[in-house]
Amino acid sequence: VTVAQLQPRGQARQTYERALDAGHSAQLLEQRRDDVFEMSVGNLRPNDKCIVKISYVVDLKADGDDVSFFLPTAVAPRYTPASDLDPLIGVGSLVTGAGLSVALDVRMPSAITSIRSESHTHTHA
Repeated sequence: VTVAQLQPRGQARQTYERALDAGHSAQLLEQRRDDVFEMSVGNLRPNDKCIVKISYVVDLKADGDDVSFFLPTAVAPRYTPASDLDPLIGVGSLVTGAGLSVALDVRMPSAITSIRSESHTHTHA
């Protein structure tokens, strides 16, 4: 189990690289923009399992009685600017990781009458 340590960006990258150089498993979560994060995981041993749990709190979009939530899992090229000054150059792809699962804890002041996804199968209690 890894417990996160918040560090300034440069220091965090150095800590991550030192751990990899020493042969340790290490993880690094970097914020690229307000709503774009990149997770790096290094030195996993063969057959090791990596479970990443991230809490994400966001205001939901309301449209009449409907409320929408969108969670992108990759940065598509249309969001990757062509500027050499942008930190997202070369980051992201259209391919999402295998084994991704998402658990939502949905709370509303009024009754929730349905939950649906137009892109993924889901179950709910």
